Amino acid sequence: MSMRRQDGATLIMTLLILLIVSLLAISSAERTTLQDRMVVAQRDADIAFEMAEEALREAERLLSSGQITLEDFNSDGPLYSAGDAGNPFGGQVSWRAATETGSHWRQEAQYSNVADPEFFIESIGKLGRKEEAGDVMVAGREDLVSDRDRNDGFRIVARARGASGGATRVLEQYYGEDMR
Repeated sequence: MSMRRQDGATLIMTLLILLIVSLLAISSAERTTLQDRMVVAQRDADIAFEMAEEALREAERLLSSGQITLEDFNSDGPLYSAGDAGNPFGGQVSWRAATETGSHWRQEAQYSNVADPEFFIESIGKLGRKEEAGDVMVAGREDLVSDRDRNDGFRIVARARGASGGATRVLEQYYGEDMR
């Protein structure tokens, strides 16, 4: 038997290959974790958006139901007179909890910790008779209606947070309703 002297080249190559494979596995795991976080954040943002949309609908139902009148609007909020609503992003407004919407979401077991979305409504006066860019479109109305027959205009702003509280969505819409 002849004894050959080994210089360890195989061991060094094996360790280098193992190091490269380990680095690839770690990189892949980090990328997967990042993608998981992105999916959760997007889901949270989608939930916040859907809840804010439902809060807008709740505010519309409140206006159309006759539960509030034009006399309920003032400078204190959450039902503001024209020009009295502050900046919804600056904490200068009073919000009203959309409890019907919040209750609906809490009925789902996985959203039991979700906070009530909120909204405020600002009266913007009578809607104009001529269509202008940015006007509220009221179905079935013509330009030749009298001032008495024109709808009252409202700005509705809704805010909701996602299930984890990490995402917030603020939506604004304009709405016309006959408040007589």
